Amino acid sequence: MPEASVTDIHLCARCPRLLAYRRVGEKSAWKVGYKGSGHFPGSFFHDKIAKPFYRELAGPKRSPLKNEVASLIADQPDNIAESFHLALKNHVLDPALAKHASRLGTDQIMALAGGVAAWARHLAAFSKDWIGSADGGKLDLSEVFCDPERKMKQSFALPGGGSLTVSGAFDALMVDRRAGRAMVLEFKGFKPSREDEDFLQAALYGLLIEKETGIVPSCAVLYLEEGEPEAFYSADTVRSSRRNLESLMETVCQVIAKLRDKGRTRLPFSLDRALCAVCPFDSHCDIDWGARREPESIGPDPELDDAEKAMKRLLSTLEILKLPARSDGYIAGPRLTRLKIKPDLKKGVTVRKVMSRAEDLQIAMELKAPPLIRAQAGHISIDIPRKTNQPLTLLEVWEKEKGSGKQRSRAAFPIGMAIDGSVKWADLTSPTMTSILVAGTAGSGKSVFLRAALLGMALNSGPDQIRFTLIDPKRVTFTDLSAVPHLDGPVVMDLEPALQALERLVEDMEQRYEVFSETGAIDIAEYNSLHDPMAHHVTIIDEYADLMIEKEFKKQAELFIQRLCQKGRAAGFHIILSTQRPDSKVVTPLIKANLQLKVALKVTTATNSQIVLDEPGAERLMGNGDMLVGGAVPLMRLQGPFSTKTEREMVEQLY
Repeated sequence: MPEASVTDIHLCARCPRLLAYRRVGEKSAWKVGYKGSGHFPGSFFHDKIAKPFYRELAGPKRSPLKNEVASLIADQPDNIAESFHLALKNHVLDPALAKHASRLGTDQIMALAGGVAAWARHLAAFSKDWIGSADGGKLDLSEVFCDPERKMKQSFALPGGGSLTVSGAFDALMVDRRAGRAMVLEFKGFKPSREDEDFLQAALYGLLIEKETGIVPSCAVLYLEEGEPEAFYSADTVRSSRRNLESLMETVCQVIAKLRDKGRTRLPFSLDRALCAVCPFDSHCDIDWGARREPESIGPDPELDDAEKAMKRLLSTLEILKLPARSDGYIAGPRLTRLKIKPDLKKGVTVRKVMSRAEDLQIAMELKAPPLIRAQAGHISIDIPRKTNQPLTLLEVWEKEKGSGKQRSRAAFPIGMAIDGSVKWADLTSPTMTSILVAGTAGSGKSVFLRAALLGMALNSGPDQIRFTLIDPKRVTFTDLSAVPHLDGPVVMDLEPALQALERLVEDMEQRYEVFSETGAIDIAEYNSLHDPMAHHVTIIDEYADLMIEKEFKKQAELFIQRLCQKGRAAGFHIILSTQRPDSKVVTPLIKANLQLKVALKVTTATNSQIVLDEPGAERLMGNGDMLVGGAVPLMRLQGPFSTKTEREMVEQLY
């Protein structure tokens, strides 16, 4: 299992390539883009002042310092900040300077004194607001203040299927177990240009602490060279950052894999051109980690001026709504422009607050519907429609992948194009997408999705490699595909034949397991490597709700689909199930739990989106193939391709 420190992940938020340089021995990589006055002696403060203070408070022995801090907390004097400052000066700062002042310059000592004063104000506010005088008289400081030298280490399962072990030691941690709360404190010098990096670092410690204690802590970052030093983040804000952090961890895993395998994978790069301008590795970065080129689909575009105007209007509107933010760039995709903003966390601007004003943004930006607003790695994305759409055909995305030289499995197809222009593929042989749930209202693009999936796999594999069973109660989706040679029989349109087809598939699957047992193979991949290959078998059902109309059919259909989903992958059986009624009576917990990949096209309500994806958002899609893909993979917004007569004829002629 790959491992990384909190510092590694913090650096990756600035630039994944800087992390790669650091891990190959470039020790100066972590300093790139880091700004400060140069006066504040950070290491001296951490090692000689902060650590001894918290270590002494966390220890079992009584001391003059512990007695004085406990007294201040209990008495809550009017001048408590000055009293804390005096305690820190007498017990920590002056003794450290007496021993080591010769190592410091005058500017450093002055900066250190100012930082300690800011720290004292934080401790005063903490003792008043967080502990209070009610508990102060009985307070055992060793139960509240934790040893800052204790290293934490936890493993995290990531949405994409991987895992990462994360380790780190916090600057300071205070815990109130009776109230079930905690607070992580991180010390910094000046605020960086990207303040969210420091928040992500503190939130990472929050994840480690939650894993260990079950408590989601609040976080504070104390900038000891600033006039307004403290940035505070509530436990809810830390909790809402989980998806961002998991996405960041997956990028770290990508860097580690690149260094381990030394493959041709192009590492992600920072979009901050000012960072590249001061980076000492800039001249050979492209050679080391791949060209930092923009995707082909987002090259010169006449609508980019409109994107600039939209960004200005967005920032102006947010300012009026008391939600200040700054631009982090934009991307023009096939149908959407993604505006990326950095919220002003210092002023309490959270993702939730921005999302709650979607209707106001709709009015201010003259949109037909509220924009989809989501938290991303390091920014908030706000998607708005382009004035003109770029059609996206199955052949276009399939040929783009074919030209890349990548090898795909027999049961893979291009599911859609991301806003950044990259083509995403679904691979039914992967444990995270063995079977697929597709949901959306009429006109959202469900049938188009199913046809593109079928023809995409048929273009990728021959009839001896993949077979299809098509169930179409609507009687319209697959009527022109009867000549596709990959079909296992005529399209099934009635309920009773549909159940018979599902039952037959279950029997065929069980027979394969008997063959595997006789030959000693563990799955279809191992069997095919040693014997005459078996074909993968994909069952596609358009409008699953029609199978649920009658009770006697519903129970049987659920049972057959459950068995195919639970045991199908190893035997090469897969299901793509579609419905325009994503309610709890149709998409039951049993069915939902056994369909790994969730594809939500436009739905009617946030409740429908919640049923499919476990979160709202799909109700704000634009229809016509605009989709959110989630489930066992990180949530992403894609534009699905549509198939034409050309793709169908290609399949018929190829085989």
